[in-house]
Amino acid sequence: LVCRFGDECNELRDIIDNEMNKAPFKLVSRFPRDEEGKWIEKVADSGYRSYDFAFIYSRPEINLELEGELQLRTSLQHAWAEVSHDTFYKNSDLANSPDYFAKGTSNTMHALSDSLANVDRMFVELRKMIVETTKKQNK
Repeated sequence: LVCRFGDECNELRDIIDNEMNKAPFKLVSRFPRDEEGKWIEKVADSGYRSYDFAFIYSRPEINLELEGELQLRTSLQHAWAEVSHDTFYKNSDLANSPDYFAKGTSNTMHALSDSLANVDRMFVELRKMIVETTKKQNK
């Protein structure tokens, strides 16, 4: 699922988290989370910024059990994930590259992830300002 705004992603994440704990769903995992089980904004070693839910949908009365995964992110997080997945994350050639090069590409991916997260936050603030201003003008 791709959201336009980060706050909408967080709200939807919490709704999904609650609903997937009710039959016929069973949550198998939620990612990324800290040691206490709280959601975190970014995976430290990769820069990944999406919320992932692995679940089982079970309907024994009709002999059905499905496993699934749901990823929730903003449009900018999705763009980062699309580019980084094959180019960096699944690129086995990077494992054979010199350490300085692998470290440099990792640092660049983190910087890009952080930059896009800042733009996501700015979009939320801009939308809030627009909503507040237009409400005042329409009174």
